[in-house]
Amino acid sequence: MTGTVAGALLTGRMAGRVEPLHRIRDGFLVKGRVLIANLPLDVLFVPEAWQAILLVAPCSLGWATMAPVVP
Repeated sequence: MTGTVAGALLTGRMAGRVEPLHRIRDGFLVKGRVLIANLPLDVLFVPEAWQAILLVAPCSLGWATMAPVVP
């Protein structure tokens, strides 16, 4: 929930200032970085719920950043 609300606030601030394609790019960059951060966690630790929960907020932030401009 935190990531979605933060992404909505961020998207509202970006509206009219940042091109839609740049917002989509930024959203995918955030989601990609979360993916890259998750890979070492999966390799180094036994998969547990805290790993997934830890990265849900930044992933949803990336999605909420690009959601208003994705058709």
